Amino acid sequence: MAYPKDFFISYNKADRPWAEWIAWVLESEGYTTVVQDWDFKPGGNFVVEMDNAAKQCERTLAVLSQD
Repeated sequence: MAYPKDFFISYNKADRPWAEWIAWVLESEGYTTVVQDWDFKPGGNFVVEMDNAAKQCERTLAVLSQD
């Protein structure tokens, strides 16, 4: 894990395109991000990965929609 980072972007799978766009914009401005599809290891413990990211990033952004 390469924490701490600036932002953990939490989202529902239906909102993945928005989460990735947000991460792209933030990273283009020099911030670091954690995005589950980019940073969580395949076969890892998703709950533990979420907990680690939330604890070890400076900020959490939640992408919310009706999905």
